[in-house]
Amino acid sequence: MAEWMTLAEAISAHVHDGDVIALEGFTHLIPFAAGHEIIRQRRRNLSLVRMTPVAVITDLCILRPDPVMRELMVTSIHPGVDRAAIVASTGWSVQFAEDCAQTEPPGARELATLRDLKARTAEAHGVEGEAA
Repeated sequence: MAEWMTLAEAISAHVHDGDVIALEGFTHLIPFAAGHEIIRQRRRNLSLVRMTPVAVITDLCILRPDPVMRELMVTSIHPGVDRAAIVASTGWSVQFAEDCAQTEPPGARELATLRDLKARTAEAHGVEGEAA
């Protein structure tokens, strides 16, 4: 069962000196009150991580938040994909940036990283071959 407590109680109980913390909302809804309470309680040596997406990378395109509207919009289309395929595969009225570009193909370093990630994921899940 959930335990209800004030923000001050929650910070006192769950944020300690040296912790790694994330204070998140979606784009403009960042919880300033929690930040103020952490400062008021004089927590020290914290590492703050950001979880708000900078980009969403799919198998069709790259989407980034519009700087004004904060809605995800297509900023780059992968080679071999057209706008119609993206529109057909998206569950909302997707917008395209005016300067929408074609995604650069991955270089040797990116391919090596992706292959390594695929191999480690397959090993962790006990999967072999192309099923990985």
